[in-house]
Amino acid sequence: MNLRTIYKICVLIGLLMVVTIPFLAWQVLINIQPRAEEVFRENILLQLDLDSLKQEVNALDNGINHVNQQQAAETPLYTESQIQKLREDIDVLQTAIGEKLEQIAMAKTTQVRLVRHVKIVIAAAMLLLAIGMTLTVFGVLGLHYHIKIYTDRRLQPRG
Repeated sequence: MNLRTIYKICVLIGLLMVVTIPFLAWQVLINIQPRAEEVFRENILLQLDLDSLKQEVNALDNGINHVNQQQAAETPLYTESQIQKLREDIDVLQTAIGEKLEQIAMAKTTQVRLVRHVKIVIAAAMLLLAIGMTLTVFGVLGLHYHIKIYTDRRLQPRG
């Protein structure tokens, strides 16, 4: 095979890589986008649910503390069974908070995986672009300066 042919092939492959790799990376990122939006939306909704549960627990705690202070000073406004019911509600809310925290942890894990996948796609695209550029530059320089990769044995003196 002729050296000029090798250089032309390098230029052709390099240019094809430089042209197609960004398009392919863009397509992969477009395919990832709906899942990423879903994960981020889920994460936000879970965080809002967690905040509302915590606010409910704080409100019930404040209510129980207020009732306890009033019962010590005056006649009781609530019966012990009503106060016990409020404490049970707090326990149920604490359990729900624990479940939401687990769901948030799972959503964060999925989010980390998506970000890692995007980083891998970008790194692979950059690496392949660098290889394509190198092939193109090598081919163009080889064609222009007639760089010899190997010595031609036909040109050596006969021994």
